[in-house]
Amino acid sequence: MKQNLYKYIKEHALNSPDNIAINFNNKQLTFSGFLEHIDQFVAYLSSTLNIKKGDRIAILAYNRKEFLSLFYACAKLGTILVTINWRLPSFEIINILKNVDAKHLF
Repeated sequence: MKQNLYKYIKEHALNSPDNIAINFNNKQLTFSGFLEHIDQFVAYLSSTLNIKKGDRIAILAYNRKEFLSLFYACAKLGTILVTINWRLPSFEIINILKNVDAKHLF
């Protein structure tokens, strides 16, 4: 069976659900909680936004746990996550978005 990054998180959630997956801003998220968060992103991307394998979506954000959830959700769906540095000037961000043909921006 072909492995992707999502499957590693799922395996940890099944084998050690109460272990800490993320420790961010003095808040902790277990592997089971992290997997649930990722799966919510997967459902939103596929059902609401109609994102499919090979589509590109972009993210422009500070460090946050949602970035990781989106990253792993893209791994599960086979989509391409384009990360954009928030320190870039707006004209460069616009050029990146045009060049990568992202379906959505987070």
